[in-house]
Amino acid sequence: GIPHGHAFAWFSCANYTMEILAWIGFSFLTGLSSAWIFTLVATVQMGLWAKKKHARYLQVTNINLRPLGISKVSPQSLDNVAWF
Repeated sequence: GIPHGHAFAWFSCANYTMEILAWIGFSFLTGLSSAWIFTLVATVQMGLWAKKKHARYLQVTNINLRPLGISKVSPQSLDNVAWF
């Protein structure tokens, strides 16, 4: 089934969402350009993983998550971005 509780109420891949936020915080605090580059690459990769995992959730559960307000990784307004 689909994980539930806390951020999983809004995102089917909340683990990736929280990790992305942690890397953004790390990059902000260090101020290093290499940290920001890593954060960008990691965000794209986790977005791709989330897209695949979200599609598997839809196949396994046979329910539409969008009416429940559950998106992949990002707020629903960003769901149409290619890698999300």
